[in-house]
Amino acid sequence: MKISEDTLSILNNFSTVQGSIVINPGSDIYTIANGKNILAKATVDETFPKEFGIYELGEFLSAVSLLEDPSFDFKDDLVEVKSENSKQIIRYGYTDPSLVTIPPNGGKVEFPDPDLSFILTKENLKSIKKAAGVLNLPHVCIESTGDSLVATVTDKSNGKVSNGFELSLWTEDEDVDITGLIFRATFSVDNLKLFPGEYRVEISGQGIGHFINQEIELEYWISSESQYSTIMK
Repeated sequence: MKISEDTLSILNNFSTVQGSIVINPGSDIYTIANGKNILAKATVDETFPKEFGIYELGEFLSAVSLLEDPSFDFKDDLVEVKSENSKQIIRYGYTDPSLVTIPPNGGKVEFPDPDLSFILTKENLKSIKKAAGVLNLPHVCIESTGDSLVATVTDKSNGKVSNGFELSLWTEDEDVDITGLIFRATFSVDNLKLFPGEYRVEISGQGIGHFINQEIELEYWISSESQYSTIMK
């Protein structure tokens, strides 16, 4: 079978959430961080024929990238990857699925009613990540004061830090009601392992952010940093 560049890119993103993965038969791919604070799900065009585990996903994808237009044959104990002309072949053994942290309940998430929902544009996501890297700051705060909605890149654990980056997230064109909503959800920058794109963001007072990609079938559930988050109406 063929695996598209889009699906390989998603798998590469998932390798940053957890280095290992178990893929089940079908088109849904899940991964979860070892700390269980990030869960991701993608529905891809391909239909995988069987369950298999890859222990070093990043290494496997790097090996696949050596081949031009690869095709994949999922055998009983390994996957055989061939180049277009079949002159190059990679054989990569599966790992025991019991050695990989997998999502509970088959990846199904019962997400509570969100306290806030808004669009995070591709440009805003890129700006937030770039600011966090340039300023070497660990937190992103999504905050409403009742009449504004902003993202602030900061270090909540250090009250003396003066460096920071603030970005307005609200526009009059968007259907977001923040009137009277006093709200702050803080996420670790290290946990925002989002595939590039535009996202519908839903945040619950129970400490979970749901990030839904608006271009492909891809979503993440990310825990907020509870000690730095406040939600009240």
